[in-house]
Formats: sequence, C-alpha cells, structure tokens
Amino acid sequence: METSFARSGSDRDGRRKLRGNGFAIARALLSAGAQDCDYFDTERIHQRARELDPTGKDVIAIIGDLTAEEDSRRIVRRCV
Repeated sequence: METSFARSGSDRDGRRKLRGNGFAIARALLSAGAQDCDYFDTERIHQRARELDPTGKDVIAIIGDLTAEEDSRRIVRRCV
C-alpha cells in the first residue's frame, strides 16, 4: 500500500497553506487505497485524522513543522 503525504492549515507565521485542499487530497488518496501521513503544527491534526479514518488504521497524524530540521526528520521517520 502506498503512503501519501498531505498538509493543510497555516504555518507558524499564520500564512495560509493548503487549508481544505490537503484534506480533500488526503480523502481522495485514502479512497484510492493509499495510506495517509499528515502533519500540522497544532493538535488539530488528530481531529482531522479521525475525520479521515475513524479506525486510525490508514492515517498517521503528526504534529510538526517542516521548517524545523528535527521535526522534518521525525515526520519522515514516522511516515516512511
């Protein structure tokens, strides 16, 4: 099974990112049979992950910031 990466929300400076689009992409990938790995910089990612997959079987939700090297490494380790 393939793993997808999707991000939605805004960055730490409040700049808008793929809000809504990332969620829609993740939903489409899940419906196509992929597993999903999402990251966001607040706890809200866990709520969104439960909306995508209430069983938690096919979605990994991680709090992190890709602009921070340590977070980036942790996200990749968890998702790959």
